[in-house]
Amino acid sequence: PKVEMTFTAVIEKDIDTKTLLVDSDNAGLKKVFWSPDDAIGVSNTKSFTWRDEWYGRWEEYSVSKFVASIDEPAASADFDGSAGFGDTFKAFYPYTETLRDSSGYFVFNLPMVQKYVAGSFDPNAAPMVATAAYGETFEFKNLCGIVAFNLTGTSAVKSIMFSGTDGNGVPVPVSGLFDVNPASSDLAIRQHSTFGYVQTSVTVDCVEPVQLNESAPTTFYMMLPPATYADFSLVITTADGEIMMKSGKNLTITRSHLKPTGELEYVESEYIDLSGQGTANSYIVKEAGLYSFKADVVGNGTYGYV
Repeated sequence: PKVEMTFTAVIEKDIDTKTLLVDSDNAGLKKVFWSPDDAIGVSNTKSFTWRDEWYGRWEEYSVSKFVASIDEPAASADFDGSAGFGDTFKAFYPYTETLRDSSGYFVFNLPMVQKYVAGSFDPNAAPMVATAAYGETFEFKNLCGIVAFNLTGTSAVKSIMFSGTDGNGVPVPVSGLFDVNPASSDLAIRQHSTFGYVQTSVTVDCVEPVQLNESAPTTFYMMLPPATYADFSLVITTADGEIMMKSGKNLTITRSHLKPTGELEYVESEYIDLSGQGTANSYIVKEAGLYSFKADVVGNGTYGYV
């Protein structure tokens, strides 16, 4: 049976990402804190579910919800909840109803859409894990890294979409269903094999468009899985539907570290008119870019732009 208990949780030392970024310290790093109502999943008790005689028995570990009992951001917080008693516990942040512990691996979702947070990032996109014996403190460790895009201009940004490929040109999974062994030394996350689905793009969405400034950059934070993105691209969309596409090379994201980018001025990208030399019922492009063509056509006939 589950019993009420309290765990104290801190964040690993000398890091600069979590759920809340505050003023920089003297070393130029962002300090991190727990936020009120943060919730973690705690796992210890193993439960079994019988399927049928053809499939046999499969196991799932129960994950209990623990909520921070603090009134303001703090570096250390007590989390209250109920869990099955045991000697060793594992914990995952953030807690969700779909979080589960399967055969020793936490199975979790990296959201395809991260919400823009002024001066910080979406806490639901910042997974962390910890292990501790009963009575010890959970020291949470980040699983992802963070990239900071610094934009200037006169437009209002609605969204920023990121995608990248590895050194072999293969798209790198950046969102979807992943798992991690919290007892592993490197805390490497991987695509979940059993029910795995992954996406090769991730978007920071601004619920309310964020107005850029010509003189001072506005920072947009995005969580990414640790990897070296040999090639990557950004698609920045404004509230007016304008688009800027930018590409780059050799972006390395390290677990638990923030990677700032150089200042980037928003300028709407030019469109290439594929039907400028005549209409057709299909076109072939060789590289990424923004394209337009006459869509209201029959064969090679034209009835105007759509």
